Amino acid sequence: MVITLGKPKTKENALEFKYINYNRIGAIFFIILLIFIGFFGFICNYYGEGPIDSSLIWYYQLFFKVTLSKNIFLLKSIPVLPLILTFTGYYLTNREELSLKGIKISLYFIPLTHLLSILWYWFNVSQINIEPIRLLFATWQGYLTIFLTIACILFGSFIGIKVKQYKLLKRKLILKKEV
Repeated sequence: MVITLGKPKTKENALEFKYINYNRIGAIFFIILLIFIGFFGFICNYYGEGPIDSSLIWYYQLFFKVTLSKNIFLLKSIPVLPLILTFTGYYLTNREELSLKGIKISLYFIPLTHLLSILWYWFNVSQINIEPIRLLFATWQGYLTIFLTIACILFGSFIGIKVKQYKLLKRKLILKKEV
């Protein structure tokens, strides 16, 4: 649903004409909730009442520890955290008409994820200090966390692009290249 505000676009009022796309805003809000409640919810469920350590900042250490313990598709455990990040890239890229715009929106969630991990760390430790920022930007584990977050989101975006190309190919809107 696209709502237009203002008069029709002419040369005189070209700067006044705005589009508000509520579908895009809703998708971004859904992904923010998914990361905040789903991603960090699984991490907090993993810790339970135990003490929080630096792996809340270096969450790459929890990628394969935090699992879904249901027996789905004959798998004993499913790693949830990389799947949530991959789904973020896939969903935002697959929804957009231009795939590069979807990748750009997906990349905005990398600093958001790290900002939320710093906020969760401060909330769980009950004091605000510079320790999580030091853990994230002054150690190699922090940079590994940033790199793996980028890799998961870009992998999901690549899958979203390929699925969109497949859908367009099936509808015969794009032609397959002959080699």
